[in-house]
Amino acid sequence: MRKNFVSKGENAVESGHVNSLVSDADLHLIRGKVHASMEDRQYNVEVEFDSDWVIQSATCNCPRGQMRCHHMAALILFARDNISVTDKECVWSKPKQVRDPEVKKLSDLYPPKDHRSTARDLTEEEIKQFRQKLSVFDGSVGFSWLLSEESDQEENAASPITVDIESLIFHEDYVTADDKLRYLEDQLKVDDESIKLIAEQTVGQQSNPRWLLARKNRLTASNFSAVIAACGRQRFPPSLFKRLLGTYNIEHLKAIQWGNMKKGNPIIRRFPKCQSCPDWNMAPRMWLSRC
Repeated sequence: MRKNFVSKGENAVESGHVNSLVSDADLHLIRGKVHASMEDRQYNVEVEFDSDWVIQSATCNCPRGQMRCHHMAALILFARDNISVTDKECVWSKPKQVRDPEVKKLSDLYPPKDHRSTARDLTEEEIKQFRQKLSVFDGSVGFSWLLSEESDQEENAASPITVDIESLIFHEDYVTADDKLRYLEDQLKVDDESIKLIAEQTVGQQSNPRWLLARKNRLTASNFSAVIAACGRQRFPPSLFKRLLGTYNIEHLKAIQWGNMKKGNPIIRRFPKCQSCPDWNMAPRMWLSRC
């Protein structure tokens, strides 16, 4: 290089015009950005070396960059003073290569251990006794639900204990009915035998899983206040129907807590008969109506 380029390059380095520098020891290459002397812009400079680190070629995007310019000299001088012979690429930051690309199942990686807590299978009588011992905790133990007897879905579907409103609404008879309200009232009526059957199957209420089926889509005592208030306002929000469907957890209500605490000693009072529903039958801790 001419001495003029070298002296200008030294001045550029001393003036801090070399803004960035990147070196690649494997490719014998350095790249950087050098600020112009008189203009507010940067030039991209690239210098290539041979295996002995002798300059092979250099490029710059300044007007003189296709031949020689002081920007090349500035980058080379800056690299001489700031790049060590031991500088290498950070190999510890490279991602590890997957040696085994085969995907394995968790069951293959962690096979189940051959463990057995008992030397023999429990008998039905032992399971029944264990279930009775857990019954004193009133469902607070998870095993109470796991050991509960399974209910027959077909029996529940045909039983009057369930009220399938969805099937009635989408039925062809309801769609073509002139008086849809009258149709629903006729379909939802229950006779005396069904009332007695529901009362027998729902004894125990909260501790009886059939009670959860029986109270769905029905107006139970815990929902009376919400329904009466909605009728008084003539507004029926979606939250009211979610409550009737049993979606909400109402265990925090004082009335529910009092009922759960007192259900072992029920208090039965005489209520006047409803004018629209004159026939009422009463089961333990439960009122049933035909309509």
